[in-house]
Amino acid sequence: MEQVFIQPKALLLIMIVTFFVIATVASRRRKQLGRSRYDVIVCGHCGASQPTHAAFCRQCGQRL
Repeated sequence: MEQVFIQPKALLLIMIVTFFVIATVASRRRKQLGRSRYDVIVCGHCGASQPTHAAFCRQCGQRL
């Protein structure tokens, strides 16, 4: 059975790409965890409290 050797430059490239993929996934996960379903935003038009996932105000219908 033959052994397969990876060139040092290719191995370094694989390690760098892996690092950036892991860092990106971790960053996205941190952003998701930082937001609670109980967080609210305030409508700039009427001042009503809205959940962070809302696209439109539930009180006046204005786009948030």
